[in-house]
Amino acid sequence: MQVPTGRSEKRILKAVGVTARLSDGSSLPEGTFTENISMRGARIVTKTKLRPGGMLEVHFRTAEIQSQSRVVYCQQLPDGRFAIGLEMTQNSSERGEGRGRKPI
Repeated sequence: MQVPTGRSEKRILKAVGVTARLSDGSSLPEGTFTENISMRGARIVTKTKLRPGGMLEVHFRTAEIQSQSRVVYCQQLPDGRFAIGLEMTQNSSERGEGRGRKPI
């Protein structure tokens, strides 16, 4: 019997470079990337500690997708970087082709 994970969608292990702008206008540093991703969320790795509940705009470089996202958790990794769990609250194409969730 499988133990439930609490996730409603399967996550895909995929490293995608991201840029992100925080609500205060600052940006996450170069080298921020995803570890895994789904239609509704992602886990990113960055050098910046983020507060759960905070909002940011994430741009997935290879997919021409940007997302308003909420920080769900921030976990310090052994190497000093941080793993950030994101819930994507709204995804949109940079070309303005509609609104709503789109695959990345």
